[in-house]
Amino acid sequence: MRRLIRFLLALLSVAVVLAILYVRGPGFGIDPLSTWIAPPAGVEDQQATLDDAEAGAQSDDDDGGDRVERDATRGADVGADGVSDLSGGVLGLSFSVASSARQPITSTVDGNALTVVARVENRSGVEYRGTVLIELPPLGAGRQADCSIRVAANDFATCSVPVVTDGWAWHENGRRESTVALEATTIGRLGGDPAREQARIVVAVATRPVVLVHGFISNAGTWSAWAESGGFLARAGLAGFAVGDPRFAIEPMSTGDAAQPRAGGNTIAQNAAILGRTIDAVRAETGAERVDVVAHSMGGLIARRYIAGEMEVLARAPLADAPVVAQLHLIGTPNGGSHCTVPLAAIGALLPMSAEMTPHSVRDVFNPTAADARGVPFFVWAGDPVRDYAALICTPLPTDAFVSVASVADSLPDTVPYVLERIAQRHLAQTQSTTVFESVLKQLSRAPTAYPIVMPKRPLELDGVRLAAHEDMQVAMAPAAGSGSSTRIEVGPFDQASFALFGAESPFGGQAAVAEPVGAVSSPDGSASAPDSTKDDEDDDEQRRAPASLSGTWEVGLPTQGAPTWVAAAFLDSALRLTIDDAPLDAAADGSIAVTASLEGSVDGEATSVRVRLLATDGSVAAETLLERPTGLAGLASNDEYTGAFQAPSSPGAYAMIVQAEGRTDAGEPFTRVVVRALTVR
Repeated sequence: MRRLIRFLLALLSVAVVLAILYVRGPGFGIDPLSTWIAPPAGVEDQQATLDDAEAGAQSDDDDGGDRVERDATRGADVGADGVSDLSGGVLGLSFSVASSARQPITSTVDGNALTVVARVENRSGVEYRGTVLIELPPLGAGRQADCSIRVAANDFATCSVPVVTDGWAWHENGRRESTVALEATTIGRLGGDPAREQARIVVAVATRPVVLVHGFISNAGTWSAWAESGGFLARAGLAGFAVGDPRFAIEPMSTGDAAQPRAGGNTIAQNAAILGRTIDAVRAETGAERVDVVAHSMGGLIARRYIAGEMEVLARAPLADAPVVAQLHLIGTPNGGSHCTVPLAAIGALLPMSAEMTPHSVRDVFNPTAADARGVPFFVWAGDPVRDYAALICTPLPTDAFVSVASVADSLPDTVPYVLERIAQRHLAQTQSTTVFESVLKQLSRAPTAYPIVMPKRPLELDGVRLAAHEDMQVAMAPAAGSGSSTRIEVGPFDQASFALFGAESPFGGQAAVAEPVGAVSSPDGSASAPDSTKDDEDDDEQRRAPASLSGTWEVGLPTQGAPTWVAAAFLDSALRLTIDDAPLDAAADGSIAVTASLEGSVDGEATSVRVRLLATDGSVAAETLLERPTGLAGLASNDEYTGAFQAPSSPGAYAMIVQAEGRTDAGEPFTRVVVRALTVR
């Protein structure tokens, strides 16, 4: 029993000694408290900086008003008067917050940079040496910044820590947080005695503003459900600003007007410049250093162009080199183009926008010049409610009716990491959908511990999606005048087809009410039927390798009323493809433009005519030529090339280059194929 008592007394003595060492702080063989709290993910090790600050303090020979500065973690904010003082403390610890420009503030915007300043005024007759530990929101989460400090008797020193306020406007559960608290604690020695004081400060935090970018044939009103008073954003505690908002004296973007299809509009690059001016105005209005951008349809291409070429990066630490756009959300954006715009561009409607969104234009012209995300995380939303040809208008499956999932997701450059979510809404309903908004809100309402944003590694798994399906979809088309009559399309060999009508006055198009084969068709049942969309990928690949099963001429009925002129289009999944293989992206005024196109496929035949037209934004023909096939080549299976050249117009601007091939297979089946690409004359 005596041995046990002696053992317990010895153990108690050790515990008392350890407690004394802990209370007395640094310099007694135990690390300061600040080294026990793990920094947030992604923050560099702070101890080396603390050691540097300590060494600097020791070499300053007690200079009055010495300032110790260091870079720290991401996250910060302010209180009612901007200063918190522990009244009556020997160290006179006070606590304040300044903007990145070093101006005292009492409120901030989520994502802004701040400088947190702790001031220690030594009111004693002996030197103070220790650490100022600053705990960042959310308190208790182990997110901290600190620095070593040395204060001579009857002197003062400050500890300035730059921080970023990412996520400060949100609780962990996505609930709005209007204020946050920060705490400062001194841990050290005053002469030979331990000294510890605390101060607390409360800062008001506004949410980061959201800039909304509309798409093709649209305007700021597209976002009424999001941006209006009492709309989606306001109810969630967010401020939204649509491009074209009349409160800013900035011209709206021009992406086409369905009521004036020949009026023309801006290029993607011109609209990107307007987006940039709008973002600058929103930042000035709200005091936000960064914004979130939500874009729909073609608006996503405009936002990508702004980010790749126009976007500012910040200069002051700790946001040095940070992009102005904190997040980009692309909803139904045709990152691989949309075949729905091919018929419009081919008849000169809604240029240059329709030409810039064709698959050839986006893949060959746009994507190579907008391949840099510049540190902006991309969140991508692809609509997939249309899954069979019976409901298809003009894109590969699955699709939101106008933009396929493959175009939205699989066509982004490999240099752009992104997060993908599939949504069930059709294209024109996506900006009005509460489901879409709630999905986007989950990303916008990230709490501090959800930063920095970590993007997944590619490649993606897209269940049920034929990747690069836009390479297989082809377009055959025929213009038609009048109403209540019909027109014929020479579709040639194909696996599946859908028929639609487009007009200059009806740019969204729609399924043809009547499309019937004329004469003999090679299909066993004489119909253009869709494959079973439930087949697995292996069956799908086998089907694509199989010979084309349908062919012939199709007659498409026109509406009895509506637009005076129409274009009937067949959107084909076919082994017979027309491509633009070589043509300049831009040309000098009056310069020569050389074009090479090719027919590729597994059937034999040739094109009797391959014509190139250059259309101006008013729909007029600016240039035209016939392409010729080099002698000695015959048969589509040999990937026939057709070449030619023409003179560029003298007027600079954006033009649509239309290549249309007509011919017959060796089996006598007539076919037409059309591709469109944008071209700029400088």
